[in-house]
Amino acid sequence: MSVVIAIERFLTPVGTGNVDWTTTDLLGLTPKAVIIIASNAEVNGTKIVDIAWGVGIATGAANELCVSGSSEDGQTTTDTKRAIDTARILDIDRADSFHGDVEATFVQFITDGVRLNFSDVAQFGRKLYQVIFFAGDDIEVHAGSAALGLVDTTFNVTDPGFQADLVFAAAVGGNSDSSNMHLQYGWAAPGVSDAGINVSDRNGIPISQVDATVRNDGIISSKDLFTSNHFIATSSVNANGFDLNVTNDDASTTIIYLAVKFTGISFKVGTFDSPTASGDDVVTGVGFKPQFVFLGLSSNDTLNVGESAGSDHGGFGMGLITESKEFCASWATEDDQDFSDTQSLSVDDAVGLCDGSGATIHAGTFVSMNNDGFTINYSTFDATVRKWFYMAIEGEEEGFAVIRRRLEDY
Repeated sequence: MSVVIAIERFLTPVGTGNVDWTTTDLLGLTPKAVIIIASNAEVNGTKIVDIAWGVGIATGAANELCVSGSSEDGQTTTDTKRAIDTARILDIDRADSFHGDVEATFVQFITDGVRLNFSDVAQFGRKLYQVIFFAGDDIEVHAGSAALGLVDTTFNVTDPGFQADLVFAAAVGGNSDSSNMHLQYGWAAPGVSDAGINVSDRNGIPISQVDATVRNDGIISSKDLFTSNHFIATSSVNANGFDLNVTNDDASTTIIYLAVKFTGISFKVGTFDSPTASGDDVVTGVGFKPQFVFLGLSSNDTLNVGESAGSDHGGFGMGLITESKEFCASWATEDDQDFSDTQSLSVDDAVGLCDGSGATIHAGTFVSMNNDGFTINYSTFDATVRKWFYMAIEGEEEGFAVIRRRLEDY
């Protein structure tokens, strides 16, 4: 079996044009798919005001997509925005016009990485973006979008042309650019398990209104801040892709997705609790030794319930772990504030979460991949248990990996 998942973090360029983002962790392979996680953070470990987040996906020039959102700090009237683009891998659309947007198109996959063409860059400061590369002979991929209509029904997503083992999906609670920030993302092993996070931040009001949900019963969910209605999309098996079973839908929503099929590789999507003490925290029940773990981090203390209590539930993040690297991008927005209170953070640790005021909530570094999971060592923790999820992909047996590398070198 040959599947390589590599992660890296890059600074956005200072000017427009082609930029190559590469990592030797791909072992000389040309990737087949890429996920980019965009942040407003500029310096490792240093919190910065304002949320600007985004998720870009590509499997080729004909299959590049992005969703993004932003929430401005220190506003007497909340200033939030969301965007979706099905023709660019990056379209980070800021709520404020002062800092400028970040826009890029996919050019091609190259040895050890990807080439992007930036048509717009941030006016002040280079931003830290996390990247996940998928490579190897035993992996099939497809990136696309799917419109979920105004009905409770099953939507068949058949563009992949293969039965998806894993699906990553992201959305912003609509079909076009608009106000009101909605962050929605999740992973699914269709028909087996789903997990996802939703954070909504309402625009144009004097007192901030934020709602967040972490779910183990849906890959994508949304909370309408005006009506308090939820929609939930759970996954199921489809021989040509995957199905999304939508309930409680009261707003048309377009998702972007990456569908993945493996040969001879195990994978799992599951939930776990945050630690309530410092030191090593061992997550078990994965069923194999991972080569890659994606962490869905939140400040929610209850699964499948929307929460909006002050700064307590406004933190969320995406952690990435391999044997050689670890990164975490996170954001925070506080509910019920006279002045909007938002933060962004990027760290070269597995876990880094703060609240809207900038106080650190969780900080943890990767220790090891284990035969049934992984271990993270925490220096900062919250006494309240928070609900998190993981997506893990199995690694190659070490002996096989060494033989394969030698053959590739030969």
